[in-house]
Amino acid sequence: MNRPTKLFHASPLTNLLELKPQNKYPRYADETNLIFATPHQALAAMFLSPRTIDTEIAVYGDRHVIFINSDKESYAQQDKGGAIYLLPVDTFETDNVHGMGEMEWYSRTAVKPTNKTVYQTSIEAMDAFGVTRFYVNDDTFQKIRLDPANALKLVE
Repeated sequence: MNRPTKLFHASPLTNLLELKPQNKYPRYADETNLIFATPHQALAAMFLSPRTIDTEIAVYGDRHVIFINSDKESYAQQDKGGAIYLLPVDTFETDNVHGMGEMEWYSRTAVKPTNKTVYQTSIEAMDAFGVTRFYVNDDTFQKIRLDPANALKLVE
């Protein structure tokens, strides 16, 4: 395991001076409060998508892809952007059993960001880092959730 030199955290909140552990979306039962971060800005950018719209996030090699269960117009109306924070790495660890392995790191203690970039929309952030977006209907989205490894075959 190689410890990253930089970690990024996305939040709809743009004025955070300190990130505190929380866990609104636990990956498994009884998961403790954590701060999540990634060494990939493209992956962080996808986490700026509105929580009111279902998404599936995937990485295929060097390609970062988000499947959005919405049409472009509805998504744009709800997209409020946010900030991608640069975090110090020393309190972070990774879990190769749960989550995204070395693409996802977590800290159990509060962290003060060292820098941030604010984006007016998640689309702006995703475009900055080359994220591929697919807007899909309910039926296609459910098929993607059932077989994420083959999701690209459904949309390309």
